Amino acid sequence: AHGRFRPQTLQCVEAALGKDGKIAGWRHCVVGEGGWMTHSGINLDRYYGIPASAIDPRGASHGIRLQPWRAVAHPFNIFAIEALVDEMAAKEGMDPFEFRRKRMNLTSKARRLFDKVEAMAEWKKARPAGRSLGVAVSERSGSLGAGVVEISLDRASGRIRVHEVWMAVDGGTIVQPDMARANIESGIVYGLSSVLKERVTIKDGAVQQTNFHDYEVLRMAEAPEVIHVEFAPSRGAPTGLGETGNPFVAAAVANAFAKLTGKRLYHMPFTPERVLAALKA
Repeated sequence: AHGRFRPQTLQCVEAALGKDGKIAGWRHCVVGEGGWMTHSGINLDRYYGIPASAIDPRGASHGIRLQPWRAVAHPFNIFAIEALVDEMAAKEGMDPFEFRRKRMNLTSKARRLFDKVEAMAEWKKARPAGRSLGVAVSERSGSLGAGVVEISLDRASGRIRVHEVWMAVDGGTIVQPDMARANIESGIVYGLSSVLKERVTIKDGAVQQTNFHDYEVLRMAEAPEVIHVEFAPSRGAPTGLGETGNPFVAAAVANAFAKLTGKRLYHMPFTPERVLAALKA
């Protein structure tokens, strides 16, 4: 109740397709309080080659004490980026991987990681009824990744369950493999908890939640059954891995949800109430 909170932001993202069908322009406006805590992580050139892009950060004060969470602004900015990319792929009638390869001009490193995670997840393999996959890029601290999640949905309660996760990561030379893997796995679980569960509401200047009965975190029984992590061979300098597992999670879950239901989630976190509202929209 006396904490500091992740900034609240409004994302406005637009993309323009050229005559060849490729993304020719990109504009990303972020409205919120917190300066760099709101607009870090919009690093399109690290994974998508777009000829013209513009970032437009705008301030709006809420009067709430702020502090960066794990991966700072990357989780919600990459959520906005990758949700739009997937929405464009759907409107073009293209597979999300093929759209990124043919329309987004993947960098060579990103292409290798998307190829790898597509194979890891066996993307085109038939899934059990009521399940679907979603994919998104992840980037932070010089490292790059691509991740896939498999989800199911309890349509009565609005609860999303993530059953399995696959992630391919380029973190340069991996010095301590066990620690590197633990960093990615913990980032994924951290991301799932913040995306599916954790929400603080403030009324008359006071936090309304009082304990873990009304501020829920992901429990062991709700965590993925399996998390698969593979590191790309590299002779490059080691890059940061402590926050790389988190940024892709929201977009991958939302993209899987859209594939499963035909509806889109635009408001984080994806609490059951918001999921039910999206299903009715």
